[in-house]
Amino acid sequence: MVPVEGNPTCSDDPALPSCIPGVNDLGAIDIARGRDHGMPTYNELRRTYGLPAKKSFKALTGESSEAFPADPQLTRGDEINDPDSLDFTKLYDINGKRTTPEADNATRGVRRTPVAARLKGVYGNVNNVDAFIGMMSEPHLPGRDFGELQLAIWQKQFQAMRDGDRFFYANDPLLPFVRKAFGIDYRKNLGDIIALNTDIPRRDMARNVFLAGDDHHRAGDHRGPALEEPKAPAGPNTRAGSSRAATFHPAERPVALWLPGTAPAISASRSASGRNRRSRRARNRGDVSGEAAV
Repeated sequence: MVPVEGNPTCSDDPALPSCIPGVNDLGAIDIARGRDHGMPTYNELRRTYGLPAKKSFKALTGESSEAFPADPQLTRGDEINDPDSLDFTKLYDINGKRTTPEADNATRGVRRTPVAARLKGVYGNVNNVDAFIGMMSEPHLPGRDFGELQLAIWQKQFQAMRDGDRFFYANDPLLPFVRKAFGIDYRKNLGDIIALNTDIPRRDMARNVFLAGDDHHRAGDHRGPALEEPKAPAGPNTRAGSSRAATFHPAERPVALWLPGTAPAISASRSASGRNRRSRRARNRGDVSGEAAV
């Protein structure tokens, strides 16, 4: 809360004037945080992720111009400080049709001035743009909610998390063996999981259950594209002359295989045979307590 005259401590006493609710500008906080932590500029960060640097503001935003328009609503020569530069001049609904503020159904808008012009008015040179602002100003790639730089960052981070996770399915060399030897397929998509855990047949769902519509519904091949099997690097345990590209891991030997529902039986069988052998040895030695000790 922001103190006001007559209520410097922002007391909730109804007899005192109400304080002004405080508002945090998260964008400004992120810019300051980036500078405090020594984050590189937008173009420097692009080069770090293997992307070419942007040479102009309009190249950064994907717009056709980085100049303020000749608009009588704007203060000529000081457009960057004119609040009217942020006005929406066109609004569109989800179907791309023009709409109005009163309809309250706009999903896209066109402002009075280009983003590139406002960035140029603030930074002057495209090489000065903060990384956070540059990423937020990039046009989204087709079918994505990210621009080039954000997508590169997210892909690298999630790839590192996946590759460093020993429980990720592609990092387990036993799973392809289980599928080939026992027909238990670990390759499932979300639609398969829903079908296995509900009474909804898989054929009644879209191939991609994240999408709806006739184009995606009840297609013949509901499983979608097959997933590639993980390929383990060759090593000292690789079978000589084998056509299998994956490494023959010691854990793949059937004797060491534990499957849901079978492990107790295997364990019980081995335990029973072990007890019988020990019991016979005990009786042969005349040790009547042998079986009881087991």
